[in-house]
Amino acid sequence: MTNTSIHDPHSSQRVQQLFEEQRALPLLIQEMKDGVLVCDKNRHVLLFNDALKNLLSLNNSVLNQSFERIIPSPELEQALTLVLTSGKASTQELTLTHNNRIFYFHVHLIPLTVTDQVDGCVAIFHDETAIRRTEKMRRDFVANVSHELRTPLSAIHGYAETLLDGALDDREIAWDFVKVIFRHSKRLSQLVTDLLDLSKLESPDFEPELDPMSLPHLIRKVHTLAESSTQGKRLTLFIHLPDNLPDVMANRSNLEQVLTNLLDNAIKYTPEGGKIAISAFETQDQSGHSIVQVNVTDTGIGLEAKHAARLFERFYRVDKARSREMGGTGLGLSIVKHIIQYHGGDIWVESTPEKGSTFSFTLRIADESD
Repeated sequence: MTNTSIHDPHSSQRVQQLFEEQRALPLLIQEMKDGVLVCDKNRHVLLFNDALKNLLSLNNSVLNQSFERIIPSPELEQALTLVLTSGKASTQELTLTHNNRIFYFHVHLIPLTVTDQVDGCVAIFHDETAIRRTEKMRRDFVANVSHELRTPLSAIHGYAETLLDGALDDREIAWDFVKVIFRHSKRLSQLVTDLLDLSKLESPDFEPELDPMSLPHLIRKVHTLAESSTQGKRLTLFIHLPDNLPDVMANRSNLEQVLTNLLDNAIKYTPEGGKIAISAFETQDQSGHSIVQVNVTDTGIGLEAKHAARLFERFYRVDKARSREMGGTGLGLSIVKHIIQYHGGDIWVESTPEKGSTFSFTLRIADESD
């Protein structure tokens, strides 16, 4: 859009003079949580605060450059023209792509009048990016839950209706149908349980109780319980633990849930005759603090790198049909991630297709928890 304002070389000076006379204004603008940018009548940027600087990674080199070059948006440029020519404030919804990120702003454009004419504009950028993303996550979550509920409910309804229509009299058919209904009811029950767990973990009021505990004891317990699930597939389970592994700060039941989930996944996706290993060792984080790292390694089907970054998202599945067939709800790894995060640790996966995966997480050492 062509700049239709009349060039006024003194506009910038009058705006600068205003800020010099009103010394509190720059301080007020700097302390605002919303991003603020001030330009003169010729659209030259005169001032921006730290909030906008941090949002858009600006530096002083943008001063005296044109507004449109800093905030490239035809809609916002048109609104700015209207404010500078009419002297009336305006609001604008702005979607801006900057540094490969998408931002959503509610922008207030306020005319800046020093003399009897408009000498500039104050643009206030209210960042709504987090709100928009939360809303999208909520919509996606509701859609995913509805989809996950629909399949077992439809199956239960269909098979029950068939039984009521006469299949109940055929004992062999009725027996098979009841087993299908039972299987889908278990899946529904697990989905509700996982949803309740996730809701509790994401609640701002949730305060976990972490206590010093021996990690080897818990690992051996989970390993023993899992061995019964491996016999039909002839899988071999190993444990590699040093003798001097320090105690960690953890919630015992939640950490058992993490280990059980990761081990169950390894058993599900490791072909017959494969190997699964649980190991733990002391190491250091990036700050130099001692931590304990736990690895669950398998020789399973693995996954491509594009899936690894999203594997801990709610309802994300690499193979949806196979996951549902095995009884997965798509929430297990998301719950695991939340548990490890409130323990103050990190969790990640390294995997190679057809060779296997290693799920790793870290925990704080009890002696360093204070």
